[in-house]
Amino acid sequence: MSVAPCLICATPLLPPERGEVVCFASACDSTEISSFPESLPTSLFPLPSKTSSHHRDSVYWSHVPEDCHIDWRRHRKHPILDICMDIAHFFNTYDTTYVERNRYNFRAMATNTDYFQIYRIAGRNQATGERQILTFVPGRAYKIGPRGGWRWLNVGYAFGVGPDGRSKASELNIAAYNSRVGCDMNWQRSSSPFTLRRVRGVSGLPEYSVKGYEVDGISASTLALNVYAVANYRHFSYPAAYNSCTVQLKSAGSLIVGASYDYQRFLFDPDAAQSVIRDVIREVNPTAPVPTLIDQLRVRTVNYHRIGVNVGYAYNWVPAPHWLVSASVSPSLGFKKQVGENISRDMLIDNFRNFHLDAIFRAGVTYNRQRWFAGASAVSYLYDYRHHNYDLNNNITYFKLYVGVQFLKRKRCRLASDRTKW
Repeated sequence: MSVAPCLICATPLLPPERGEVVCFASACDSTEISSFPESLPTSLFPLPSKTSSHHRDSVYWSHVPEDCHIDWRRHRKHPILDICMDIAHFFNTYDTTYVERNRYNFRAMATNTDYFQIYRIAGRNQATGERQILTFVPGRAYKIGPRGGWRWLNVGYAFGVGPDGRSKASELNIAAYNSRVGCDMNWQRSSSPFTLRRVRGVSGLPEYSVKGYEVDGISASTLALNVYAVANYRHFSYPAAYNSCTVQLKSAGSLIVGASYDYQRFLFDPDAAQSVIRDVIREVNPTAPVPTLIDQLRVRTVNYHRIGVNVGYAYNWVPAPHWLVSASVSPSLGFKKQVGENISRDMLIDNFRNFHLDAIFRAGVTYNRQRWFAGASAVSYLYDYRHHNYDLNNNITYFKLYVGVQFLKRKRCRLASDRTKW
């Protein structure tokens, strides 16, 4: 009898009795016993057989739980229900040596959110070359609020708690994750008072002389919707870092490809800003003339939509059991359209001339015991808008501290000896 190599690990197969061959190599995941012909094919490219197809399938589904194996050609007793279940399993096929699946149905969390936001507006008088820049930050406010989830879905709301009660800020987050794709929506609103941080190009005013002065009549809101796909979905888990519904067991990274939609609304009162500049110049130099804001900076309302695509990279590092450190960056390229503006050739040319990359940065540290978890995360959005000698930059960074518990075990995770579902 001829000796053939194993189809998985290429180890020579030893033929035992009764004409069967088995691979006993320790590095080979295959322990299947298959019949082997008395003579080997002499062709350099042998025809595929059922045995090789079976081996390929066993490698493809290696370390994937049995309940996630999918046979799309199988007979279905209940076609619609069975296809829906297969699709659900298709989007949740983890390699369990890298990712531990969630054992619970529900989770509840308490969060404390501190956010740092900067608005920078700039205008340029093309005739004179004069350029003025104002930088604002919203009033200090901490956000607290409830947050909960069901399996792959997380919903959270937070409201601002300012030191003086004047700063109003609120935030809504909805996130849905599975092994292959993810979607998250963030809505954030801030209203007066905003404070000036710096000025540039305003005659007679030093750059930081206006720092801390309040400007009324400013409000801003941001809506961000992101959808993305994970390339290395069996080894890398995005939910492990930002949803706490899975546990990363080994370090892994992945390419992230997605699309985004953003809506920005910024209301600005130039007369209130002019009044603050007048008060500051009287304190700095009472005899100096009062500078005025150029017309290009007197834009009261900025409303625009943005649609873009992004490609980035994310990495989950597991320094110790139950611990996870994650970081990702996703540059985004797209086009912007003002509310009420018709799509035209001039608008597309203007987008091309004002080309700029936006970006999303994420980082987090998590300690997850499945039953309970805690962690901290930071998410930063960088937006840039340019239109006819006017620039608006918006940078939002969220810092979150959270602690949570999970409850109501999933049916497949309950042991026969368990007396409780919790």
